[in-house]
Amino acid sequence: QAMVLEKLDAQKYQGRIYECAQYLADNQSKNGMWSYGQPIFPVKAPVSSAGSSKPGGSTAALKKLNVAPRPIPGDPKGTAGGDFSNTQYAALGIRACHDASIVFPKELIHRARQAWVEGQEEPAHAKGKKAPVASGSTPLGWGYGMNDTPHGSMTVGGVGAMVIFDHIMGIDWKKDPAALAGLAWMDKHFTVTENPERSGNYYHYYYLYGMERAGLLFGTEKIGSHYWYREGVKYLLEDQDANGSWVGENAQGKSSWGGILNDTCFAILFLRRATQPLVDGASIDPSRK
Repeated sequence: QAMVLEKLDAQKYQGRIYECAQYLADNQSKNGMWSYGQPIFPVKAPVSSAGSSKPGGSTAALKKLNVAPRPIPGDPKGTAGGDFSNTQYAALGIRACHDASIVFPKELIHRARQAWVEGQEEPAHAKGKKAPVASGSTPLGWGYGMNDTPHGSMTVGGVGAMVIFDHIMGIDWKKDPAALAGLAWMDKHFTVTENPERSGNYYHYYYLYGMERAGLLFGTEKIGSHYWYREGVKYLLEDQDANGSWVGENAQGKSSWGGILNDTCFAILFLRRATQPLVDGASIDPSRK
C-alpha cells in the first residue's frame, strides 16, 4: 500500500503512508524481522492528506515525519518471530515510506539490516570455501528463515533488501560484503526457468520479480556473466499462454502457489522493470536505448 500511494502521489497521500510506516514500525520483531503483523492502535497522521493531486507528486516540499515503534496490544515485549519473505516486503514498504520523507529510527533500520546479515547462509559442505565466481565473493544465500537452506526467491529478495537498508543508512551497497555474496550466489545458481534450489520449483514468478528488484536496486544489468533482464524477457515471452497470462509450473504441474493472477502480475512487473532505481538513470539496459 505504501508503495502504491508513494508512486501515485507522495504529497497527497503522505498521511496514509505515515500510517503504513507506523504499522511497520510497530510490527518489527525483536530479531529485526517481520511476520504477517498484528492490528495496531489507531494512529493520527501528523499531516493533512490534502496536497498535490499530480501523479508522482514531488517530495521536495514534503515535511519530514518521524515514526517510532509502539508496544502491540497483547504483546508488550514484542514478537520474536519473522521470516525473510515478509521481511523483504517490509523493506519495500520502508523504502516507499522513506521516499515519502518518513524517518524511521536508526536502530530499527540497523536491526532489520543485521537480521539479513546474520541469516545469510551457504551450504554446509561449502563452509569456508570460496567458489570461482565472477564477483570473487563467496556465494551466500538466504532461505525462508534463519539457518534455512538458501534458495532463489529468498536470495534475490535478500540482495534487494540489503541494498534498501544500506541506502537508508548511507552505506555503499556496491561494497557491501553481504550484498556481493548474495549476487555471487545468484550468479552460481543463475536461471530464469525455475526458482533455483527450491524443492518442487514453487514460487517461480515470485523469484523473477525478486530478481528484477535485485538488479535494479543494486544497479546492475549483469549477474555474473548473465544479462538477467534479456534472459528473463526471452523466457517470459516464450512462456506466455495464448490468453495472455502466465502461470508457473511445479512438481505437480501447472498452477503453482498464487495461481494465474499472481504469476501474471509478477511477470508484468519483471517485464516492465517496475522497480524504481535508487540512483537516477541507473541500470539502463543497452537494448532499451
